[in-house]
Amino acid sequence: NNPIYTPGNGDINSGQVILIFTAFGSYPCGNAVDSTVLNITQAPTAYAGIDSVICSDQNYVVYGDSTNADSVIWTTNGDGYFNYPGQEITTYNPGSGDINSGQVILIFTAFGNYPCGNAIDSMVLTIDSVTHGNSDTTVCNIINWNGNVIDSSGTYIDTFINANNCDSIHTLNVTVNYTPTAYAGIDSVICSDQNYV
Repeated sequence: NNPIYTPGNGDINSGQVILIFTAFGSYPCGNAVDSTVLNITQAPTAYAGIDSVICSDQNYVVYGDSTNADSVIWTTNGDGYFNYPGQEITTYNPGSGDINSGQVILIFTAFGNYPCGNAIDSMVLTIDSVTHGNSDTTVCNIINWNGNVIDSSGTYIDTFINANNCDSIHTLNVTVNYTPTAYAGIDSVICSDQNYV
C-alpha cells in the first residue's frame, strides 16, 4: 500500500518538505535512498463579512477578506451590481428585484493558486423599504407641521424615520384659507328724514 503523508504546520509554513524514501537491502547489501521535494501551496480563505441591513435608498460597502488567493470576485444572486467586483472592498448597488424581495445574497470567492481550489463565503444583505406617503389638508391662516410653520398654500415634503430606522418621506398638499376681515365704518349720526350710505 502507498503511505499517505500529512503535512505538519511547519511544512505548510515553509512551503515545502523533503520526503526521503529508504529501501533497506538484504545482507550483505547496503540501503538505497532517494528523496523528493513536496511543494505545498497554502489553501485560500474567504470571508464575506457578517449579515447586514440597509435601507432601500442606500448602497452597501462590502469588506471581503482573503488569504493565499490569486484573485477574488464578488457575485450576487440578485439583480444589483458591484462597482469593482474584483476588489475585496467595494460597493454593492441593490437592484429593483433585490429591493422588492427584501434581501440578497452577496458571494465572495477567493481563487486559489494551483493546485488549490477556491474558497467561497457569503453574506445576506437585508433591504428595508423607504416608505412614502402623502396627504391633503386645508387650514385657516397657518399650520405647524413637524416644526415647520406653513402660512401659504403649496406642496411641502418632509422626511421622518420609520419603524425600520429608514426614511419615511411624506408629501403634504396644503390649502391655506385666510380669516376674512370686516369693517363697517365709524359711528355716525343722521337726521330722521335722511338715508345713510
